[in-house]
Amino acid sequence: MILKKTIAVLALAMLATLMVAGSQAAAAQQAPSALQRQLPNSSQLDAQLVNSTNSITVDADVKNLVITIPDNVTTNQSSWQGFLPANATVVNGTTVIWLNADVNLTHRISIANAETGKAVSNSSQVPYQNTTTFTFNQTGQYTVSDPSIKANSTINVVSRTDNDPLTNSSTPTVGVFSVPASGKDSFDEHINRLGFNAVSTTSDTQATNVTPGNPFITAGKGGNILYVWTQQASDPDIVAGRLASKVRILEGILYPGDVVKQNMTAAPQ
Repeated sequence: MILKKTIAVLALAMLATLMVAGSQAAAAQQAPSALQRQLPNSSQLDAQLVNSTNSITVDADVKNLVITIPDNVTTNQSSWQGFLPANATVVNGTTVIWLNADVNLTHRISIANAETGKAVSNSSQVPYQNTTTFTFNQTGQYTVSDPSIKANSTINVVSRTDNDPLTNSSTPTVGVFSVPASGKDSFDEHINRLGFNAVSTTSDTQATNVTPGNPFITAGKGGNILYVWTQQASDPDIVAGRLASKVRILEGILYPGDVVKQNMTAAPQ
């Protein structure tokens, strides 16, 4: 009798051990690893989503969001009509960095409260390969304009409590590039350097198919590739220097060899 009770107790103990082990294994499968917790959530930094909505959403982990002024944006031949991306939702305290990638042209960024129309900031001239920044410390909706760009941009600033931290990104800087598909191999050789990491890419259906070296002629095939990327640096000045190196690579793709950009009229100031 005692032996039977002992066997029964041992059996129950083994069963309990197996159940605990099974629960731990299941939890381990569901719980993200340390590396996974560092990576952005694909639903927010997915290039296809950014492309289809022409907008991006980042959480409080992202300190800087880079918005690009694309090449030829002052003409009807731009590979992207307006700011890239046009709209963004950021958390209160986020710094937005505008990058001038419009070859050999100067731009100027103006920011206004979308509700009141009151000017919040007017940047000085932003030369090619340079940046200007603004930190949004007040929640609300803001309109961003450039006198030479027809389409305005909208920045929606939310509080930390309003923002659902879906990106889980420990990388402090996020941005977007649009590259001619014909130059993808060349750009891929350089994108993941200097602290950059290409998170996702997609065919750029919003863009006009532009032929490298002659951006005023629409290409029949190829199109553009949209890159969503992260950058490990958080200092805007360091980020600006690293962005300039990518813009020079992009210029080499758009204007290979000795090709010079044509119709270089100065942007209105």
